[in-house]
Amino acid sequence: MRTALHKIATLGPEQVDGPLDPDRVAQLVQETVGRWASITGQWVVVQDLEHDVLVYDNGLTSAFAQHGEPATLECLRARIPEQERARVRHLQQVFRVTVEHCTPCRSGADCALTLTHRHRSPKGRFGRLQRHVLPLLWSSDGRVRAMLHLCREVGQLHGVHGAGAWSLTGPDALHEDFVARLKELGPDTWTPSARERELLQLMAQGLTSQVIATRLHRSLHTVNTHRRNMLRKAGVSNTTALVEQALKLGWV
Repeated sequence: MRTALHKIATLGPEQVDGPLDPDRVAQLVQETVGRWASITGQWVVVQDLEHDVLVYDNGLTSAFAQHGEPATLECLRARIPEQERARVRHLQQVFRVTVEHCTPCRSGADCALTLTHRHRSPKGRFGRLQRHVLPLLWSSDGRVRAMLHLCREVGQLHGVHGAGAWSLTGPDALHEDFVARLKELGPDTWTPSARERELLQLMAQGLTSQVIATRLHRSLHTVNTHRRNMLRKAGVSNTTALVEQALKLGWV
């Protein structure tokens, strides 16, 4: 694993704006982990975080075909015990926010979140599902745009249940920041979407809803609806408190 991570680090992350080019993403994956992944039996997935869709899939669909689920992300999630899924989402969200604020990571430093799920079947068989999550593509504003998932299953998993564990590869400052954010951001903490972050950026500038609507070419009703929804999700009563929370948690 260290070899693959080092190879990714030497290339450095790429910056993209607008729709991701699947061919370019596939090329980047091939340059970084393609041959290594095929040798070790890894499954490689690249997820566009802005739209929560896959832009590259190197075998997960067929690997999880027994579930009869066409969406690869859902297949992957289905392999994680239900009681662990909220925790996994929480870990990934905190990791994303953390690497966005880590200068060495934005410069191509070796950083990854490893999630390990150990299972025991009713027949006593043991198995393990391991996923290594790494930032692969960045937007020009310094936010992670796409994540690379290296997934590996070890052993036979039948009627599984078990506990998960995580480990972090990266600079010491990354680990310290990650642990601090884990404590600060609870599992139920709301994480804004790309559109909501766009609105938060403008709200943080002190712009009125009317000005924001004009700038984004949207109706005032739409902007106000988004604002009310964000207030509800964040558990605050006014825009000032919403912006303060966004600044504190690194959303803007």
